[in-house]
Formats: sequence, C-alpha cells, structure tokens
Amino acid sequence: MPPNRVIVTRAGRLRVTLTWTARSVMSVWVDGHRLTGATRDGARPLTVRSSCCMKGPMPFDYERDDAQHRVVITFRGAFQASDGCAAIQRHHAEGVWTYGVLYDLRALTGHPTMADLRQFMTVDAPAPSAETRRRGPVAFVATDSDLYRNACSYAELGRGMVTIEVFRVRDEADRWLAAHTHP
Repeated sequence: MPPNRVIVTRAGRLRVTLTWTARSVMSVWVDGHRLTGATRDGARPLTVRSSCCMKGPMPFDYERDDAQHRVVITFRGAFQASDGCAAIQRHHAEGVWTYGVLYDLRALTGHPTMADLRQFMTVDAPAPSAETRRRGPVAFVATDSDLYRNACSYAELGRGMVTIEVFRVRDEADRWLAAHTHP
C-alpha cells in the first residue's frame, strides 16, 4: 500500500525524507541513511530513534513523488557499484514498482563496467516477490559521453523486460516518463 504522505526537506545541511501512513511512519531517511524506530501517533510529534551510524552522506538523493508516481534518483560523486545496488534495492523495498524512475547521472563521475551493468539488471529487472503489477518506466539522464554509452548499454540489456530510455536533457526525460507512467 502506498503511503499517504512523503515529505522531502532540508534541515540545515541535512536532507530529511519522511514517509508515513495515518498510523505510523514507514520510513525516515536523513542524507540517504535510513533511521530506525520512527513513530508518529496521532497529534504527537514525530520521534526518531536512530540505530545507524551516519559516516557521511550517501552519494545519491532519492526523491519519491506519490502524486506523480515517480522516483528520482540523483547520483553525485565517484561511481561505486554498491551505491547503484543500494538505490535499486531501496526502490524495490518501498513498494513503488509501478512508479516511473529517473536516474539522473549528470553529477556522477566515473562509470560502471559491463559486469556492473549486468549485475544491476539482475537486481532491477525481476519483479519483487508477490508483485503482480506492471513495472514502471525507467529513464536515464547522462551528459558525460561515457556514462551516456553505459546507460544505453544498460537500456539494451533491459529491453523486453523494462520500458527504458536514455536522455541527455532532463526535461526530455521528464516528459517521456510522464507519458509512459500509468498510475
């Protein structure tokens, strides 16, 4: 069941994402780190008890828009295969399989190997367990020529399993996702 509300905000230098239903917070993320033990009960304020050790920001931002049925994952900094897998796993775990996903690679440096791309597709293409709905479309935005070629290779790996396109311009990717995302 999708949540009733998602808020993404900044508290000073921290990026805070709260997702909740009428009964309780489903997830709280601060600069890409999931916090545990978050609750919201009626009129009482949100409380967060963290068991994680935040050692620095994750190299990607994950923004979820339930109104548009879209997830935007923006990578920044040096490429790490583990970050790509973490973003894919988070998307699958949140139950938003039918949402359109935009991977913004414009601020990413370095690029994945073909083995990395195959691993990502192995994790990303199969439906999460018990998921029967159709997969949402996937768009990549890459301006670096090497990353653009990698994204095109990834798209070729996924053709037939995933509706996927690669763009150099963010506005074009946004329009394409809007046209291909079905709530």
